[in-house]
Amino acid sequence: MSKVDMDYIFEQIDGDITDVLDKYIKKGFVSDKGYLFFEDDKILDEFLSHLKGLQNLIKMTYKEK
Repeated sequence: MSKVDMDYIFEQIDGDITDVLDKYIKKGFVSDKGYLFFEDDKILDEFLSHLKGLQNLIKMTYKEK
């Protein structure tokens, strides 16, 4: 099996996730603290945690047995 470029995959995912967020995050959203989605540390931490989980799931599919 040839080596998979995980960095490339994750760069592509960034664009795909941005498209999903643009489509589904409420237009004009402001957090309880008055921040935009990526400006609110609590929301950003939650997002990054889930993104890391998604990356780990993808990595698992490429592990050799």
